[in-house]
Amino acid sequence: MSRRAETQRRAALRRREERARLWRLARAWCDDERAAVAVVPANDGRTSRLPERRRDRFVAHLRELVDTVEERADGRAGRWRPVRTAPETSADPILGQACATCRGSCCRTGGDTAFLDTSDIERFWASRPRANRGSIVRAYLSALPERSYAGSCVFHARSGCALPREMRANLCNVFLCDGLRELRRALQPDAPRPAFVVATANRKLVRATKVDTDGAPRRVRRPRPA
Repeated sequence: MSRRAETQRRAALRRREERARLWRLARAWCDDERAAVAVVPANDGRTSRLPERRRDRFVAHLRELVDTVEERADGRAGRWRPVRTAPETSADPILGQACATCRGSCCRTGGDTAFLDTSDIERFWASRPRANRGSIVRAYLSALPERSYAGSCVFHARSGCALPREMRANLCNVFLCDGLRELRRALQPDAPRPAFVVATANRKLVRATKVDTDGAPRRVRRPRPA
């Protein structure tokens, strides 16, 4: 085994061990033995006024996408075809609340494009056959928040994603982090159970949410630093 491969193997082992340690701490914190425990990242960034330069970069990206989609539509004589849609699992109420506990770590790489590509614009436009180029652009620009998380997606606001689900990139609607994938496997449809979701940062437990089987969240008192 090469030195590089060995270094990667050891790094992966350390990540697994650290994740297992955090899971054990979360399990010990949970007061419900029935609950499925999940460990997700924690976004603890700060919001600030969206800089004009970031807004301008997003506008340029959006206009380029819309122009491309419009050209495709002209080639099909204006006949729109829905492209990709989000699976029902992404709207699961328990997974949704579990995701909200993180507050958007996965949004950080959305940057000034919000992960949007032509197929996302085409899907949204297909649901509004009477829309035109200008109204599509205005719809996205009107959703831009005044304040968003610095260094994250332009639509990443304190309240979550400022875009309605049908306007988001398909990636945003289907993505599940490791913790959410594990939680989905643990939540069997024929055996409903609550979930206990802990968000972690810098090797510490930051916050937790207890989610009932109907998707109702309940805040859990923050633990002492681990």
